[in-house]
Amino acid sequence: MSTDHSPSGQALGYVYQFDRATYRLFQSGIDVVEIGVEDIDDVSVHFHDGKETREQNKSTVNSGSPLSDRSVALWKTLHIWAETILATPSLLNTTEFHLVTNGSLSSKCLARRINDAIDEE
Repeated sequence: MSTDHSPSGQALGYVYQFDRATYRLFQSGIDVVEIGVEDIDDVSVHFHDGKETREQNKSTVNSGSPLSDRSVALWKTLHIWAETILATPSLLNTTEFHLVTNGSLSSKCLARRINDAIDEE
């Protein structure tokens, strides 16, 4: 697994967060009270009714997938979210968790299977 830790790759990651926050802003309705960058997640959307969306953004400067099954970033994200839910189980009633990438996903990778899930099982 090749990971780009160059300054340009890291800068792209931060810029990607602002791109995603801007996208969320343009897509938001009057029920959105705040869009955060690096507050409770990479990007977060806070709604008037107390609900929220927590978004992890994984960008890449090469053709690889930052969300492959071997991706440390994927497993760290899932671990952090799982620990957050274990600490506050009621979050499942008010929070959506989103993984977003500018890279590609293979058809059988875990991130794709999570995305394609249609029920709790």
